Amino acid sequence: MNSMKGKPMNHKKFEQMILTPEALTSEEREELARHIATCESCRKLSLQWQKASRMLNKPLPMAAPAPGFSARFAHSIEKRKEAEQQKQVRRFITILLVSLLSAALIFAVTYYSTNSLETIIKDTANASAQMLFLWESLKAIISTVTGFLPTVLLIPFLLTAASAMLTLTLLWLVSIWKLTLQKETVL
Repeated sequence: MNSMKGKPMNHKKFEQMILTPEALTSEEREELARHIATCESCRKLSLQWQKASRMLNKPLPMAAPAPGFSARFAHSIEKRKEAEQQKQVRRFITILLVSLLSAALIFAVTYYSTNSLETIIKDTANASAQMLFLWESLKAIISTVTGFLPTVLLIPFLLTAASAMLTLTLLWLVSIWKLTLQKETVL
């Protein structure tokens, strides 16, 4: 055991001072320097701690990404965007179909509950005939258009026509719904 003037050394105090030099006052620094000059084990600890501190504070070199990483990452982001867009389109179409089916169901329940069987049969036959006529007319229009439109323009034309039909159907359903509400308020 090292001693100074015959007294035992308190190494724990100096070890703590070595490991936390930034918290020392100037008197404590001087006391630590005097102790390190006389104590071999504390001197070794101080040197090791200084070396470890330098190593810890030394900046580490940045690792380069693997070849092609940026391209793969950009591609994966693009794929995720496409998947999210497809998911949103599917969600929109599902909501639209559920809405249309719900509206049709509400209309059917309202219509069938307020009309007689004879009126329902007559209206169903009329609607079927009109739908058949509309279908035949639509087939004639499509065959005429496909005969003179190039394929590149045919797809946007069909999408526009389908959108127009959907819009007209929605407008028709809303107008029937409003008429049904007006009948209920009159009654």
